[in-house]
Amino acid sequence: MIERIERSPSGRAKCKRCRKTIEKGEIRVQYMWRLLGGVDSPGYLHLACAVDEDVAAVEKALRTFGEAFDGRAAIEATVEARIKAIAERKKPVSERDPALLAVEPVRDASGRPTVRVFLAGSAFSLGNGPTFDLDRVAKTKVWSSPKREYRFVLQYSGDADPTEDPAQPTIGAIFAPYADSKVMPNQKQKIIAWHKQGLPTPVLWLFARGTALVPTDAQVQQWRSLLDSVGYSGDEAHVVYARSVDEAALDALVQALDEALSGGVVPTEDGRPEDVAMAARIEEHLEHERFDAANDLLANGALALRKASKDGVVPAFEQRMCHLSRVSSEGRAAFGRAAVRALAFDACIQQALWVLEQTPGADATSAIVGAIARFVGDPKRRLTKAFDALATFAHKRAVAGRGAPVLDALAKAPTESRAIALGEALATLKDDEADRAFVAWVESLHDRDHRRQWLDEARAKAARRVRDRAKR
Repeated sequence: MIERIERSPSGRAKCKRCRKTIEKGEIRVQYMWRLLGGVDSPGYLHLACAVDEDVAAVEKALRTFGEAFDGRAAIEATVEARIKAIAERKKPVSERDPALLAVEPVRDASGRPTVRVFLAGSAFSLGNGPTFDLDRVAKTKVWSSPKREYRFVLQYSGDADPTEDPAQPTIGAIFAPYADSKVMPNQKQKIIAWHKQGLPTPVLWLFARGTALVPTDAQVQQWRSLLDSVGYSGDEAHVVYARSVDEAALDALVQALDEALSGGVVPTEDGRPEDVAMAARIEEHLEHERFDAANDLLANGALALRKASKDGVVPAFEQRMCHLSRVSSEGRAAFGRAAVRALAFDACIQQALWVLEQTPGADATSAIVGAIARFVGDPKRRLTKAFDALATFAHKRAVAGRGAPVLDALAKAPTESRAIALGEALATLKDDEADRAFVAWVESLHDRDHRRQWLDEARAKAARRVRDRAKR
């Protein structure tokens, strides 16, 4: 619903559709969205974006907004053509005028067409968690593939969308039930309506709940059989698993939509395979500091790398969890590079190490030493389990120079407790060169130097480690 049309007074607001700034003096629309949970949410749109969001509301609002502005005639012509196309779309197929339906398709900034996809199922009934999660997550970015920009249209009841817009057509559907629920009559009626509208086989977005990580084979077959019963081929349905709606889940859903709506795997813009594309998405999430999404994909990649056979095939059961069917040598290298980059962010260290354990060829030396330096360089920072995992990995990988940051921090330790903690960290790293330097440094301190007293026990342990290694 449009509240008003006005000129932007400051240039601070961003468009809720394209996410770009509305410049000062530019015509903007104040719009009120009804969120899936039934709550109204206000925001602003460029006028052209408002046409794509709600063309009927723009037509009505322009009647009362008499101010002249650059491009008004073009906007009004676009609105008129789209309104006529929507009206024509409601007629029986035999009575439609193809000339009125031939409107310019809506495209995003990259030139990709904007399409709509129906979404229904028990997981998205009013009040259920995925409903609110989708409201929150889907507002953070535009969900696009290399081929399309997707807009999700939640359907609670009714058959066809009465405002079907030929400029951004509905080309598919997603059926999203809780996997362990029963088939309800209203759900079947919804899928029958999709079939009558000529939509292709819906993507099954199955939600696990409770302690289950993924649906059972029997549960998946139940929903495939439902598709069979209304005239679709259940075996052809693309199936995606989720426990909640987050960025990683929507990324997997978009990939499944591309595959379902094109009849095969859709490569990225430069033709990369699915594993390389997933690694690239990890780096994209890191660049925008979407750490939860990056961690989900790092965990998926680690699972695929660990379970893949010698020829790179991921077993069917793990495919459900990691959304990868194969790992190539190129993909393994790409995951390694993404994990190395993830080490620069404390929130991603553990998941990055899982990937690096499966990618021994990745050059992670400088990233690991840098991460260790971040932990020990701040005297107020606790050495958490993430640091312990990092130190253990650095020892296993025999990372050169891993103990150097700890030696530097020891020389500046402000308290006894911090010095002792750093001494224990040095023991975890098991760096022979650092141990030797540490022993020599402590023994060079003056007897009255409080650091010598603090570190005497750690020095003795380090000296013992050096002797033990020498015996080997």
